[in-house]
Amino acid sequence: MHTTITYLPAAAGDAEILTDIAFQSKRHWNYPEAWIQLWTESLTITPAYIQQNQVIKIIYADQVVGFYSLEYNGEQLFIDHFWILPSFIGHGLGKEAFADLRHRCIARNETIIKVESDPNADGFYTRMGATKTGIVNTLIEGRTLNIFQFHF
Repeated sequence: MHTTITYLPAAAGDAEILTDIAFQSKRHWNYPEAWIQLWTESLTITPAYIQQNQVIKIIYADQVVGFYSLEYNGEQLFIDHFWILPSFIGHGLGKEAFADLRHRCIARNETIIKVESDPNADGFYTRMGATKTGIVNTLIEGRTLNIFQFHF
């Protein structure tokens, strides 16, 4: 990628475009539409969510092409969202965005971060240095997510 990638805090007015990115990215993995509908609430980014969490837009060639968010649950910092538009997956943009995420966590003195990973993202998080620490059940019977932890 030769164009500069910029990372900017999201504003409440970005909720619609970020929601669209989350849905496009999730659909990229060809999940049944019934599952997508079950995930509507968790994939929808609201202005209130943006105000309550650290949400960072990933901008490439003057276009918002992804975002990530960090959510603090009172005890632990979690990667709650990490989405890249499908046409940008596999070009190194996620790796660069993860470096930005890591930098922001370290700047907050947060050195242990967790994520509940979609199975299609397990390889990415492993390549970024995560260690699997557990599993969690989902709304869909028989479907689990791996829990990964990072030490920065």
